[in-house]
Formats: sequence, structure tokens, C-alpha cells
Amino acid sequence: SVANLNRINFTVKPDGGYEIASVGGTCGGSLSGSTYTTNAVTAACTVEASFTQITHDVAPSAGANGSISPATAQTIAQGATTTFTVTPDEGYTAAVAGSCGGSLSGNTYTTNAVTAACIVEASFTRSEVVDLGNGESLTLDFNDSSNCRLIPDSAQSESSSAPPSDIASAIGKQVEFSLDSCAASESLSVTVDFGTALPEGAKAYKVLGDSWIEITTATIGETSVTYTLTDNGPYDSNSNLGEIDDPVTVATPVAIRATPVPTLPLYGLLALGGLLGLFGLRKLKK
Repeated sequence: SVANLNRINFTVKPDGGYEIASVGGTCGGSLSGSTYTTNAVTAACTVEASFTQITHDVAPSAGANGSISPATAQTIAQGATTTFTVTPDEGYTAAVAGSCGGSLSGNTYTTNAVTAACIVEASFTRSEVVDLGNGESLTLDFNDSSNCRLIPDSAQSESSSAPPSDIASAIGKQVEFSLDSCAASESLSVTVDFGTALPEGAKAYKVLGDSWIEITTATIGETSVTYTLTDNGPYDSNSNLGEIDDPVTVATPVAIRATPVPTLPLYGLLALGGLLGLFGLRKLKK
């Protein structure tokens, strides 16, 4: 009960993921932040609070050569996640970015927990995937305007040549392929999956006969290597413009040994200490 003409304060607290929609009732009053203060009470009255769930819009978009579904903005509860189906056209692969964050598994993109309005952006890259057998595969990702063409039957896996002396161990096989109809100096992304765990410290190498050239920009995965290849670039063994030949393997280089620092045996250190002591005494006598 409240004395006549007194006012009373109420703390209005929504559950997680909700916000205050309104506070009313027969008492009358005003809401400031989370505190509701009644008018002066002159009779029995009520204070009624209502709450609404916090939501955010997640807006999807898709570039050319594929689609995303649903394709319209989705209203998602605070802290919830949502999914989109990302479908590339034939001959393309999908990637998803945007401010929502999330992960793509197969054709399903799942956002992180949504805490604010955000966007999901799907893009599609022309690609060609070749199954080389024995768990090995070759994936080529081209830019949209590329006319580059994988020469039929040129992609294959075979035994690699004997490694040079600066290689400690090699996986014993290489994947090679050839492209034509490329634009001069065109670049593409290459992923070679060797179908077996690659050794620790392994590096990717371009095989040019007896010479192996390290692909310094390559990214080494558990079983695969990814790198950028450019027509007439350092890793293209075909000098003709618009044509690319690329044999690649993975190996572990010989470790660079540190040059040892010369040291004296114990008796040498003792003798050196004695000489330094005598030198010090002579300096003092002077």
C-alpha cells in the first residue's frame, strides 16, 4: 500500500533479447530508462509493463553466376542465427562474405549470432575441378572475364623427377596441367589436393626438369597447396603468351644449419682468465 498522494518507483527489467515496449496502467506516470515513476497515488491503481523481442534485419545479396535463398531481408531475433542456401551456376564456385560473419558448408551458409543489422554477400567464381583419382584433385579458379581453358586430358598426377640436393624429402609425385586461350599475363588461383597428409615444414615447388623452384607465395594445407599462377610469370614453364604449363609438387627442404660459434675448452678458458688477471695487475702497478 502507498500513502495518499505519494509516488512510487518501479524498476522495469526485460529478459535477455527483449526490450521494454511500454509501461502503462491506471496509476499514470513516466518511464525514464528502466525506472517507472507513478503519478501521485489517490486511489488503488495498476502499473502494467509489456516487452517485445529485439530483432535485426539480415540482408542477403548475390553476384552474377549464382543465387542465394532466401533472397530478401530476414528479420532475426537478437542472438539467433540464420541460414541461406548459396547455389553457384554450373562451372562456378561460391564464396560468402559480409558483416554478419558465419561459415559456408556445402551450399549452406550459417551466420554467426546476430547482434545488429548485417549483410550476407555471395559471390561466384568460374572454376574447374578435375578428379585425378586416388583422392587427388585439381581446382582452378578463374576471374569472370577469363577465356582460359584447361586443355582436355592435360591434368594428371604422376611420379615426380628425382629431387635436387637441397631437398631433404619429397612426396614422390607431382600434378601437372596445361591451359590455353588465356589473356596475356592473366592470373588464376590453383589448388592441388595430393590426397595425403603433407609433411611438416613442406613447401610447394615448380618442377622444371632437374630444377625445382619454390613457390614462395603458396599456402600449404593439411593435404593441399594453393597458389596464384600467372601467364608468363615465374611459375609458368610455357613462354608462349596465353598458354600455361604447370607441374607442381611438395617437398621438405634441407634445414639450414647454423654456423657454430668457436669455443675454447675449459683449460683454455682458465688460461685466458689468468692472462687477463696478470694484465690487470700490471695496469694497477703502473
